[in-house]
Amino acid sequence: MNPQASWWLKMRQPSSVGMILLAISVWHSGCSWDDLDLPSDDGDSPAVASIALTPAALELGGVGDSAQLGAAAYDRLGAPVENQLFQWSVSDSTIAAVDTAGRIRALGLGTITAAASIDGVEGTATVEIDPSFALERACGQCHSQLVGDHVDLGFSPVSCWLCHNPAGETHTQFQNNHMIAAGGFELLGVHVGIRCSSCHVRAGNGVRFSPSDFYDCVACHQSDYDAEHGGSSFPTTCTSCHTPTTWSGATIDHGAVSGGFDLLGVHANLACTSCHVPGSYVPLFSPADESDCIACHQSDYDAQHAGSGYPTTCLSCHDGTVWTGATFDHSVASGGYDLLGPHTTLICTDCHDATTGQPLFSPVDESDCIACHQSDYDRQHVGSGYPTTCLSCHDGTVWTGASSNHDADFFPILSGKHDGEWQSCTTCHTQSANFAEFTCFNCHKHNQNDMDDKHSGMTGYAYDSATCLGCHPDGSKP
Repeated sequence: MNPQASWWLKMRQPSSVGMILLAISVWHSGCSWDDLDLPSDDGDSPAVASIALTPAALELGGVGDSAQLGAAAYDRLGAPVENQLFQWSVSDSTIAAVDTAGRIRALGLGTITAAASIDGVEGTATVEIDPSFALERACGQCHSQLVGDHVDLGFSPVSCWLCHNPAGETHTQFQNNHMIAAGGFELLGVHVGIRCSSCHVRAGNGVRFSPSDFYDCVACHQSDYDAEHGGSSFPTTCTSCHTPTTWSGATIDHGAVSGGFDLLGVHANLACTSCHVPGSYVPLFSPADESDCIACHQSDYDAQHAGSGYPTTCLSCHDGTVWTGATFDHSVASGGYDLLGPHTTLICTDCHDATTGQPLFSPVDESDCIACHQSDYDRQHVGSGYPTTCLSCHDGTVWTGASSNHDADFFPILSGKHDGEWQSCTTCHTQSANFAEFTCFNCHKHNQNDMDDKHSGMTGYAYDSATCLGCHPDGSKP
């Protein structure tokens, strides 16, 4: 439409002067009378071209909640058309109902469309019915600014109860429903209390990281991993060693991450760099397993046992906690030779070469005392005829206090006719250095001529004490 026609319409004067002016404008502009959209002069209102509802989106807090919808009609030029009677309706009458005045009431939960129409022209509004809106409106009465801030951060729809506990001691008490708000991503350990901006961009609440789930620590903490474990081949499943509360105090299952190498005793508390190259964590040693001590402790073995012949199975003597206080199973190490009595506390060099560890003696077994103690026997019993089975008289603890069973082993001096008839060993054993020598004639004053006559004709007879004992082993007459 040209400017002249628009100018006339603005005047809207139904006088004869106005009609003359209109005719002049139409003639001057070159347009026809039919080109103009003129109001009728019969008193009818203009045609309704559009309808707008307010609000365009409505939130109800649950069944029974209601609100008023407004409707306004406009002609083709956008001018209001007053005093119109609207026909109201809803898309789902099971969820909401609307009366002839546009007041809508919730009957269920969900989202529907409300409409107002006139002669086929319709305007609509979206109505969402959710109990959370009632709480949000209640929060908004006091915390409108805070609600607005949360919308700016991307929390939409604003659902205060997802994070805040309205039954708590304070309205700001936070409850961990990040999993609900994030579609399944739960906040674990220390993450519950950190600021949202640690993981989210403040404008729009976009995420800074992209973890696959709440155990995917390295997606957010790659720089921490690189600083501590770069090149170490440590697994990136951080919760295998760390808790989600702190980095410090990690508990590592060395057996699991090393393919079966358990840390025993004192090794469980060693710094990793004691056995691994710092940074790369490549092992400094190559033990076959956790019992292969010598692979790491060769220098310790050499310092203590070089050339000793000691086995390199260190745990045979040591307990894996400390080097001192080793308990040596001599029987196992020697192939069955037990240490008896005071021998258990002897130092190794009493019986072994200090350099090579080879035995200084060659006993048949732990009861073969004479193999090691020949000099002791010779000093005490040389020529005595005493047996070399030392444990027959000695108890294996000390040399003194030996107990000999003279009656059973030699001659009955503590029973029979000889009981109480002698004073000391020298009564019969006149040579103290040779107990094999003895005499019967200190007590039995036999005249040799008489004894020769009495034993005349007896085979083997001789006038000496050894022969007497041969015929009279218990001191009685034959």
